Amino acid sequence: SGGSVSNNANVTFPTATAGYDGAVTCLAIMDASTAGNVLFYGELTVAKTVTTGDQFQIASGNLTVNLT
Repeated sequence: SGGSVSNNANVTFPTATAGYDGAVTCLAIMDASTAGNVLFYGELTVAKTVTTGDQFQIASGNLTVNLT
């Protein structure tokens, strides 16, 4: 509606494996899980620190894409 869409389910990423420690600051929506094309991208409002063993998740309704 009005060029804006939000997720209606949780978006869950794989568990971070050994040696992964960093901040997630940006996100891309792609058309394939590997070797795909970037459809949308942007910076997160708040960075999320992810360390080995963590599972990054975006809760339902917390991801909004705006077309302007």
